[in-house]
Amino acid sequence: FYTNSLQPTISIEFFEPAVITYARITNKNTGAIISLETGTEISKTFNLSLEGSLPEGEYLFDMNAKNNKNIFMDPQFSSIFVIDSTPPTITITPANGEVANSLPAAIRLQFSEEVQLKKIKINSEDFRNLFTTVNNKIFTASVNFTDGSKIMEISANDFAQNSLEKTSTFIIDSTPTQITLVKPKFGVSSNYTFEVIIDTDNNAECRYDLDDNLEYEFMERFTVTTGTRHTIKSFGINKDNQAIHRLFVKCKDNVYGITSKS
Repeated sequence: FYTNSLQPTISIEFFEPAVITYARITNKNTGAIISLETGTEISKTFNLSLEGSLPEGEYLFDMNAKNNKNIFMDPQFSSIFVIDSTPPTITITPANGEVANSLPAAIRLQFSEEVQLKKIKINSEDFRNLFTTVNNKIFTASVNFTDGSKIMEISANDFAQNSLEKTSTFIIDSTPTQITLVKPKFGVSSNYTFEVIIDTDNNAECRYDLDDNLEYEFMERFTVTTGTRHTIKSFGINKDNQAIHRLFVKCKDNVYGITSKS
């Protein structure tokens, strides 16, 4: 039995009315013994309380009792319980912020103690059934993800019901960067000054130029280009120019170099 209370109450229920003749707790590590006050009343249920807190560890509870005919328990009752008030810790692979370049991606969750895995969501999708374990401490899965940023949410309890909640982010970058025009929609604007938004499936630094396919180093920088969203706050076109224009975009990531789209 596990508990996270440092001052647990021991509840006992007999099949018939009885008197507890003695009850004690023994620290399995130090051998220290604590005798519990049981009273002299006869009852079917008892709640035995401690006067102070106990340190974390493994304990032996043993007791004896007799019924109203003075017949004692045979054998006497004994049970092991563990006090554990410390939440588990976790090491996650891929680590927070890490970039994985191959598929399937190997995910490893290593806990500091045995746990009951309550939730594993990646980008809000339930992945718990994909994870396997042989010892309830290390959980593994191999997953074929699409490229992009992945947010993993983990929830677990140890056997004493201490809880752990953890969020970690990693990035899948197994193919060259994909560039998508988000705004203006369909590449059409009713105004001559408008906002331009480009999305990439991987973290990249993007640059642009209107109508000229320049080398990356000579192109204009986006107003904001961090991660997977890249924005030009106020992109302007001359009102006297009614031609169809091409926006050349080039994005550079650390694995595949420069990708182009217009």
